[in-house]
Amino acid sequence: MAQRPPPFAALRTLEAASRHRSYTAAAAELQVTHSAVSQAIRRLEEDLGAKLFYRRGSFMEPAPSTLILARAYCEAAQSLSRSLLDIASRNSPDSLVISLPPGLARLWLSPRLPSLTTAFPGLTCDLRTCRELATLDGDGVDVAIRFGAGPWPPTQTEPLFDLNLFPVASPTFVARHAPSTPHELAASPLIDQRDHPWDLWLEAAGVASGAMGGRPTFDDEQLALDAASEGLGAALTYAEAAAPYLADGRLVRVSPLSAPTHRRAWLVWREDNPKLRLIRNFSWWLRGEVGLLGATPAESAA
Repeated sequence: MAQRPPPFAALRTLEAASRHRSYTAAAAELQVTHSAVSQAIRRLEEDLGAKLFYRRGSFMEPAPSTLILARAYCEAAQSLSRSLLDIASRNSPDSLVISLPPGLARLWLSPRLPSLTTAFPGLTCDLRTCRELATLDGDGVDVAIRFGAGPWPPTQTEPLFDLNLFPVASPTFVARHAPSTPHELAASPLIDQRDHPWDLWLEAAGVASGAMGGRPTFDDEQLALDAASEGLGAALTYAEAAAPYLADGRLVRVSPLSAPTHRRAWLVWREDNPKLRLIRNFSWWLRGEVGLLGATPAESAA
């Protein structure tokens, strides 16, 4: 078969017919005639040299290859839709694409979005979670929050808060194990998290951790804190992630000792971004949320 662009219209017809097991129902969905559906399927069969549907009583049974084509069409259509949304979002003057780590997005930023939209009516935010630093160059991201040593030239960066870790556990865990010293805590069940293992805090507390056995390890901040709130063990966290758990009593702080990680949360953006006004407004609002003195937002500046 000669190379040519994929017949998306025909594949859309095939997908609808495959899903409904009926040319008539597919025609009704696509608002075309039964004959148009039948002809589109027949042309595909001629092009591919394969039978795509078999009549089974009142139903049209798709062949295995038909199901493969239908699934490929759905995936391609979804990919195109995401690309169109990305372009529309990037070109919208009041839309900001924000990339940040998953735990920080779910536990800290998402609950604060109503405050952001109250401060800047009309602003829409597209949150994307990613552990790695966004390139901010052709990836559709306008501004990112990242943990690390920073900064990352040539991007512009602004420090937000230092990542200091402290242990938390459920009230029932504390009542059961009563860890009143770092050594007692080290002997209790502990939960590790990939980004900040217990060795960091234990070293700061002067407790050797080499002889300790295996510990359950989580790749996600919220999952680790959820497990701790259920009494599985004590977990390490930082103030911004732990805030909702501490506020409603699901977790309590086990020790006043915090361990510095020499990592910091940074706001990262490109100075040549055409949405620089929105980024500066977001920065001003964000600094207020983390307790830093911010400048006047760009919207109200002279």
